Amino acid sequence: VETTTSLVKHLMMFSFLSAALLALMGADAHPYESRPDTVMLDNFPPMDGCRYIFLDVGSNIGIHARFLYEPDLYPKQQYSTLFFDKYFPKHNRINRRDVCVVGFEPNPKHRNRLQRLQSYYKNMGLQVYWFFAGVGNANGKKSFLRDNRDKGANSNANNNDWGFRAVVSGNEKSTTTADSNIDVEELTIIRFAEFIHDKVINRKIPEKMDDADPPPAVIAKMDIENEEYSVLSDLLSDDLNNLFCALTAISIEYHYYHPQSKKVINVPKGPAQGHFKDLVEIKRLIAQATQQPDCRTTVVQYDSEDYRLDHAEGLMKLNHTSLG
Repeated sequence: VETTTSLVKHLMMFSFLSAALLALMGADAHPYESRPDTVMLDNFPPMDGCRYIFLDVGSNIGIHARFLYEPDLYPKQQYSTLFFDKYFPKHNRINRRDVCVVGFEPNPKHRNRLQRLQSYYKNMGLQVYWFFAGVGNANGKKSFLRDNRDKGANSNANNNDWGFRAVVSGNEKSTTTADSNIDVEELTIIRFAEFIHDKVINRKIPEKMDDADPPPAVIAKMDIENEEYSVLSDLLSDDLNNLFCALTAISIEYHYYHPQSKKVINVPKGPAQGHFKDLVEIKRLIAQATQQPDCRTTVVQYDSEDYRLDHAEGLMKLNHTSLG
């Protein structure tokens, strides 16, 4: 039975979050629908009212947001245990309504599903928002590559475009453009470090809703197909006062690197061959940063592909949700 004090806390929190939710989500399902190729960080308010934040960087179909809010639908996934249950309030504590999600996904193929997922959670009173853009170390445009070739069970075409990525070089762009099975698109990217600086670290953090709740936390999942090197380097820059340490925890999938064999695998020709050197340097910078007494960021090299196609029960719930 909740005490009167606890109930008052909850009512005050809901009032605070409601204001933040209206500002964050806007009146419509997506404030950039009329200009889908323009992502303006200036139009996105600071994440005030979000005591806890999950940044889904490279969302694909948004399955990790579902792990956060609906873990019972996905019993075989381990991401919740490793991250959400460790740093966020327990699931079913008013359904984690003080946990906000911001995702970044440039692939136009996933936009409709992510809009429906955003509406699905918005109707539950949850703060979930997707930027339909990639991330990088600068704002602008970048060429992205979609490989439509069916090369079996692990192919990009059969796994919701899990290898959709930025083009490595101009040479790769000219080579792949000539292949009718490969699409190259110019898409928006935003500077992830700028988002952290402007929208996350200076947000107004509310009091905890329950005495047992953990401290405020920001968790990032980063799976961005080679762009992790430039984005992490930017976050770790001294010029930005090491924004990397604003993260409580981050899971990173390094590409062209196999964690078990500790070898670079499937490295394409050209500049991507330098990613092993990039990896060594990034790990050096992370180790240097996390050794500082005021940096408590937990870093986990983790590739979570559980339920990458979603599954029957999850799709059934989502398919009853319309846009709006």
